[in-house]
Amino acid sequence: MTKKFTSLVSNQDKYLYQIKGIDSVSKRDSWWLVRVFPNKEVIFSKIIEKGNLCLTDYGEILASGFGTTIPPEILKEYGFKVDE
Repeated sequence: MTKKFTSLVSNQDKYLYQIKGIDSVSKRDSWWLVRVFPNKEVIFSKIIEKGNLCLTDYGEILASGFGTTIPPEILKEYGFKVDE
């Protein structure tokens, strides 16, 4: 993943992040839902803004896809609040 991305933390699970950015392999807009390992959450939350990291070094990717918008049904499935 490259430097240009944003992240949000779930209201229900402080280890669950939604991340949007540019995939380093395809160079396409992408999104990921990642459950960060509890023992790596502090370091992850500090370096996530710098970008260019391997998400699987810090947690498990639960869902991912191409585009700038995560489908609402996927956000709901993982406990994120979705405005309708």
